[in-house]
Amino acid sequence: MPLVFPGQTLISPHFTLPGVIIQQSQQSGAWSLIKGGEPTVMLSPSDLAVKINRIDLTTLVGDAQGGANDLPSVNIVGSFASVPTYWQRVRGTYTRTALAAAGTYKVSGAEIYSLAMRQAHFQHARNALLYGISPETGEGILNGPGTFETNFPADSNGTTLRTMSPGYVAQTLNYMLMDIVTRTNQLGKPTRMAIVAPQRVIGLLQSQIVPLTSWQNIGGGSNTIAGTVTSSLQQVVSEISWLADDTLIGKGANGADMMIASIPEVQLRAIGMLPDTNIFGSDMATQENACSIQLWDAAAPVEYPVPVPGGDLDVVTELKLTPGWVLRPETVTKISVWVDEPPASRKGS
Repeated sequence: MPLVFPGQTLISPHFTLPGVIIQQSQQSGAWSLIKGGEPTVMLSPSDLAVKINRIDLTTLVGDAQGGANDLPSVNIVGSFASVPTYWQRVRGTYTRTALAAAGTYKVSGAEIYSLAMRQAHFQHARNALLYGISPETGEGILNGPGTFETNFPADSNGTTLRTMSPGYVAQTLNYMLMDIVTRTNQLGKPTRMAIVAPQRVIGLLQSQIVPLTSWQNIGGGSNTIAGTVTSSLQQVVSEISWLADDTLIGKGANGADMMIASIPEVQLRAIGMLPDTNIFGSDMATQENACSIQLWDAAAPVEYPVPVPGGDLDVVTELKLTPGWVLRPETVTKISVWVDEPPASRKGS
């Protein structure tokens, strides 16, 4: 990882602006899909895997006006799931000469290395979250066994987000998001929902206005698709976030873009619903409410600077983590959506 700061020939007198133009990368919204909207720091450096126990319940009772000798019982079945951990390591080696060259650009060479290595860790951790490190074993949110997968259905106007009616897109998204709420039994609870897709998908949803039609739709003529969906579901979910990650471009079926909609954590108790027909799920102590999760051993990569012969400084950064882990697959819907026409359907292709 070299520090390359070429020499400069300048005319004198001159003035140098104090700021520096720094390359900008996308800030991923992928972690909004997991519990708390960020990695959970619980690992120790020695952990080789993470395990969680699971308990499932079915109930039976006997009904009679008199006594009975043969009574049914409840069935309680325990099981467990696990995921491996991985080390991420990045190295940087630099000299006093390199640090001095960085100083001529009005930046700290040590800070550049530290931030660059952190960005490498965070970008790879995002990939592990979404796609896993060994995807064939079900790692990563996109590969979670049992998650729901569908294609965004076309309307009479076309098959892409650009050609479909914005009102139709909004209503279809309402149905898809409501399906997650109902199949996870979260209706009536203050549920948080996250939608992550490429920028070109989120951008269209947050910019296309739902038009006025022969009847007044919610938000018709004044609100975007995303705004209309958020407004119409405000009695169902307490919060909806619309965030972007461009690594999802082309990750859907047949090369379409991928949109992920998820409930990151389930709410265990509804207000005012008594007796509680979910009392086993509501009142059991020490249960985990996460639907998807990623664990780290530290809040940021740990740095180990070591002097080496010749005056150089060797810095190794490391982070132990799990890939993205879907604990409740019923909370995740993966939607393949086209922004533009598929290449095979374009004229001349």
